[in-house]
Amino acid sequence: MGNALNTVVRILFTPELLTGLVLYAISAVLFILVLTRVKLSVAGPAVSVSYLFAVLFGYFLLKEPISVRHLFGLGFIVCGVLLVLKR
Repeated sequence: MGNALNTVVRILFTPELLTGLVLYAISAVLFILVLTRVKLSVAGPAVSVSYLFAVLFGYFLLKEPISVRHLFGLGFIVCGVLLVLKR
């Protein structure tokens, strides 16, 4: 039992996890600040654009392939966001 607890504690304090948690907290605070200025019906769908950035990040920085299925999915996301945001 002590070995498992030691492993969990060691994982909890890895730089990668701590960095991810800090960035997540920052993004949550920024999203709340955005909501004080923009309607949720606009800010919510705009968050979906983060999927586009994630795929582009993977492609350009991590050299991950982009399949046709990914491209169609991203296209649908972008079209959906544009439809919701257009007034």
